[in-house]
Order: sequence, then C-alpha cells, then structure tokens
Amino acid sequence: MIGIVLVSHLEEIASGIKKLLQEFNKTVAITFAKTNGAIGTTFEAVQAAIDENPAEEILVFYDLGSSKINAQLVIDLGSTKQICILDTALLESAFLATNLIGFDQDFKTIIAALRAEELKSKTNL
Repeated sequence: MIGIVLVSHLEEIASGIKKLLQEFNKTVAITFAKTNGAIGTTFEAVQAAIDENPAEEILVFYDLGSSKINAQLVIDLGSTKQICILDTALLESAFLATNLIGFDQDFKTIIAALRAEELKSKTNL
C-alpha cells in the first residue's frame, strides 16, 4: 500500500488538502503532521504522521524548507518504511499522487511521474 503524508507549517492547510484529496480517492491513506494550533513543524509531528500512516511506502509532500528537513530526519534516523520526499508543488503533486494511487500505479512509477513534474517546474519558465 502507498500512503501520503502532508507536512505543512499550518495544520489547517494540511487538513484541508487531505479533505480535498479524499474527495477524489477515499481509499488512499493520508496523514499529516499535527501542529496543535502552532505555526511550524517538528520532527516528532512528522515522525508521528509517518508512523500513523498504515502504508509501508510513503510519499511526503511539504510546504517549506524546515518541513523537508524534519521529514529527512525521519529517514536519516532509520524509519522502517520506504519514504520518498518530493520537491514539488504540495497540492498539485499530492493530487496527482492520489489519482495515480487510485489507478493502482506502483511506488516507483508514481515517483517517476512526480519527479517529471519536479523537472518541469524547474525548466518551464
């Protein structure tokens, strides 16, 4: 199973994106880092979101730099899950991933599609 973890500096953003994505695919496992009303992210919140997600293959989408750093720390400290952090637009990429998961695409195929979007965003000025 492939899951999605959303990491945002504002819990309401992640919660809203989750709600939108589940309108298109109710079966995908989506969790997000909870901030308890504060602005920012923490390693503990990101780790909890990854651990709470029942999937063993996780796509992480984030909003700002420290969100990525905290997700990378989860990988560096030895998560047992396969985790891919995507440097792509948070909403659009999570939406694409949600749909690809719905079409039963495998983890590597989804990552390749998302990385193509990453490249496109860097080269289409």
